[in-house]
Amino acid sequence: MKRWGRIVAKRKPSARDFERHEKALKAWESLHQKLKEAGIEHVLFGSLKTGDFRAHSDIDVMVFGDLSDAEILSTEDVFSAVFREYGVKPDYLFAKHLTEKDVERILM
Repeated sequence: MKRWGRIVAKRKPSARDFERHEKALKAWESLHQKLKEAGIEHVLFGSLKTGDFRAHSDIDVMVFGDLSDAEILSTEDVFSAVFREYGVKPDYLFAKHLTEKDVERILM
């Protein structure tokens, strides 16, 4: 059972928890599709992936590749558009700004 299922079984989530979780899933689907269409390699990590997502959580995304400054700005615009549309904040990291060890630690 995913952690979200265990959270639901352990405590009575509020309607806001369920609503926020559904919005986050839709936001991730939209974000994933837009980044994929732009040819930007990315991966979901954090609470939405592990099932620990709660009403206060955000969507954690790691972006890979040697993107130019213009491509980074364009990618940030995609994240902002998804936030405006769904009201769920994407939190994103660019792997090129991190050490390989940090990327591995974050994605574990």
